[in-house]
Amino acid sequence: MSARILVVEDNPDARELLVMVLAHAGYQIIEASNGSEALHNAATYHPDLILMDLGLPGMRGYEVMNQMRSDPRLASIPIVITTAFDRTSDIR
Repeated sequence: MSARILVVEDNPDARELLVMVLAHAGYQIIEASNGSEALHNAATYHPDLILMDLGLPGMRGYEVMNQMRSDPRLASIPIVITTAFDRTSDIR
């Protein structure tokens, strides 16, 4: 059985690219385009790894991660941050 990866990305093109590459490598992919969907899908599918965009609309990636860390069912799932933020103004 291959690892399950939850890809959380609001940009459809970026999400599609991540999903395509990871699926081609043999991983099972779960998708989410916002924080609420990410929390629901993580609790439902219990992924082995989460790729989390920080720049989500509404609930930011940090907020989603904090909620996941406070849920005992999700707290131990590794989370890798992904972001397109690359300028100082973006990070602020």
